[in-house]
Amino acid sequence: MSEIYDAAIKGDLLTVRKLLARGVDPNSSQDSITVLHISAGMWDRRMVELLINSGAKVDVADNMEEPHSTLRLWGEDYLRKSLKNTHGNSKTQ
Repeated sequence: MSEIYDAAIKGDLLTVRKLLARGVDPNSSQDSITVLHISAGMWDRRMVELLINSGAKVDVADNMEEPHSTLRLWGEDYLRKSLKNTHGNSKTQ
C-alpha cells in the first residue's frame, strides 16, 4: 500500500498534505481505487477538498470499470463550486 493511500485511509490530513507537497500524485490508486475514492467514501470533506484542489480527478473509473460514486456522494455542484473557488474555473467540465 502506498504511503498516501495509507494516510488517506487513516484520515491523516497532515501526512497527505506533506506527501502532495513532495509531489506525490493525488490520483494514486490501489486496485483502481483512488485516494479520492477512499476519502469520499469515508465522507472526509477536508481530505476530499485537499485532493481535488491538488489535482485529483473526480471522474476516474473504479475497479468495476465505471465512474466511481464520488460525484454522486458529494454532489456534482458542490465539487464544481469547490474547484471554481480554488482555481477560478471548473476542471470537471
